[in-house]
Amino acid sequence: MSNKDSLFNVIKSLSKSEKKRFSQEANLYAAGENKLYVQLFQAIDKQSIYQEKEIFQKIPTIKTVAQLSSLKNKLYHYLLDIIQASYLQEETTNNQIYNYLIQGQALFNRNLPKEGYTIVQKAKKLAILYDKIRFMPLIVGLERNMVRKLVANNSSITTIHNQLIEEDTNNLQKLINENTYFLYYNQASEWNYPPIKSELAIEKELFLEQFSSYKQANPPTTFIGSSIAIEINNLIHNFQKEEDILAILNVWENYPAQQKELFYNYCSSLNTVFGYYFLDAQFSKAVEIQELLYSKACTATSEPKTWAKIYENKILVAIYSLKKQLEEDDLKDILQFITTYPNYWNVIYFLAYYYYCWKDYKEVKFWCNFILNTNNQDNQYHSYTLLLVLATSILQQDEYHRNGLLHYHAKFLDTLQTESSLFINSLFTFLMDYTNWKSNPVLQQEYFLQLNTLSSQYKIEKYALDQIYEQLLLK
Repeated sequence: MSNKDSLFNVIKSLSKSEKKRFSQEANLYAAGENKLYVQLFQAIDKQSIYQEKEIFQKIPTIKTVAQLSSLKNKLYHYLLDIIQASYLQEETTNNQIYNYLIQGQALFNRNLPKEGYTIVQKAKKLAILYDKIRFMPLIVGLERNMVRKLVANNSSITTIHNQLIEEDTNNLQKLINENTYFLYYNQASEWNYPPIKSELAIEKELFLEQFSSYKQANPPTTFIGSSIAIEINNLIHNFQKEEDILAILNVWENYPAQQKELFYNYCSSLNTVFGYYFLDAQFSKAVEIQELLYSKACTATSEPKTWAKIYENKILVAIYSLKKQLEEDDLKDILQFITTYPNYWNVIYFLAYYYYCWKDYKEVKFWCNFILNTNNQDNQYHSYTLLLVLATSILQQDEYHRNGLLHYHAKFLDTLQTESSLFINSLFTFLMDYTNWKSNPVLQQEYFLQLNTLSSQYKIEKYALDQIYEQLLLK
């Protein structure tokens, strides 16, 4: 619901509790200009698209564009204060450090350096524990100011100041190293997507030489810097080197506090390792990582998106590795998750695919229809689901659904861009693998005819057709 009008966007971003707080505070002084704030807020909140003319119609006391602009500006900054208050109430490490620094500075300003210093040390302890190194220049700066009032002996002040300066210098160097890894990462990302062209081969070799030399120097860096360095290795080796994959987990083990604070990111790393073993057909190791991920999620307050990946993995393991049905408790948990969070299309799609593999076509169509009836067509699982329904219809010899879906896919291909070739290939690879394409020449001929007939009708680009034909013939 994004819009060019900033006030509209801010109002639409507010939670129910934030809107309630605004209404309560504004209505206490609902007279004169304050009354206009409430009316303006309510008028914009009811809009689905920002319409300035409508505001003038609904609030006739607003006479000019200049008056409206002034009201919008004041309301905007008032709402920012509410958002800021909500943000600072969140129990995050960053907010704790912010609050300690504000309290410490406030006490220092009241000529209470001892009390302020004690509070600042709490901020410093948290910053070190959670590797919040970007706070350290602020913390060290406050420490240096406070030491002047706490230490009477000038030589002692000099010694402490020198220690703090050295500490500050080391922290800044870590940040410089972190930023350097980010620069290397950005360059490696450009080469990885799309695959490196031959004319860039020399440049790539130079990059690898420079990156290896820099990494071998083992410069001190942050948790983020260490993670990015490993991510670069994975990009270079296209996530196919076990040593680099496992190094991700080693970083997390070295920073246990980050596991707790950045739990979803930690689970994502575990999921990356799971994906490596799964795609490499090392199913026993994949199951071990899956069980570790599940146990970690059970002992923490996990986000729905974490459980979505867990349940997706459980379904994939059941399909590809163990060749058996899901455990009853697992299936019950998955169904409960879908009921509670019906917008996680990946879980629903793979559940439908699971039933497809077990030839329970009634369940396949039920869950596919669930996606197709509620899902936005821009979502990739909409297309995957249509293909799954098409494959099911072919196997059940359902002529009506099959012909309709063949038409849909021809039309769908018309919307794809050149860079979507891999997506096209994956769709048709799936269709060919699971509908006995190779042993069904009648189906092959019919599909070729359908594509030729519909290509002109829907103006499918030649490059897309060529890629499709190539994939079909290879199969």
